[in-house]
Amino acid sequence: MLPNLNKYNTIMFDLDGTLIDSAFDLVSALNDVVVPIFNSEVPYDKAKRLAGIGSRYLLRFAFEHFNTPYTDNDIENLVPDFMDAYETKINNVSKIFPYAEELLDSLKNTHNKTLLLITNKPRRFTPIIIQQLKWETYFDGIYCPEDVSAKKPSPLHLVEALNHHGKTPQASLMVGDSIADYQAAIDAKIDIMMVGFYEQKLAEFPQANFFIQSYQNVIDHCL
Repeated sequence: MLPNLNKYNTIMFDLDGTLIDSAFDLVSALNDVVVPIFNSEVPYDKAKRLAGIGSRYLLRFAFEHFNTPYTDNDIENLVPDFMDAYETKINNVSKIFPYAEELLDSLKNTHNKTLLLITNKPRRFTPIIIQQLKWETYFDGIYCPEDVSAKKPSPLHLVEALNHHGKTPQASLMVGDSIADYQAAIDAKIDIMMVGFYEQKLAEFPQANFFIQSYQNVIDHCL
């Protein structure tokens, strides 16, 4: 079922896996870190769906993939290395998912929606990417982990962003691709539209209000 976007005055978007296809760069950065440890790469197809959740999820996946025990300290010690590896890759603009930019433009400039970017990507990278894409005018606010008291899957990431703009959960929609987006929206009692660009299935998100595999359908039928 497609959403009736007219009922929402605020639409929140995740970034990685939702608007941009950055999985290759993120998994590549992960492999830069873990190959010296495990002498092997993690498979892209298995890791790509974690790319939008955060570096720690990716690093944990690597240890689990290689059946290697780890502690929280092991993960935290590798996070700076991952960030440095990823920084070398962001000068190449990640691929935009088809019709994502057209959807943002229609929502902002034709339908006058408040658009918020809700991402677990650190501020070290997010503004650079948005500037490269020339998307600064689309978003009324950008909320990285540093901007809120808790990041997704915590509902506070969404709720605090809405509060900053005087918006309510009841009139808002979250658009995301990962379990972190899904859980944050469910717990915040915010409608959620999941995208299936990394082969996700509707059955994985039983409480999702909407599930799409193309932004073109949203543009053609919901605006």
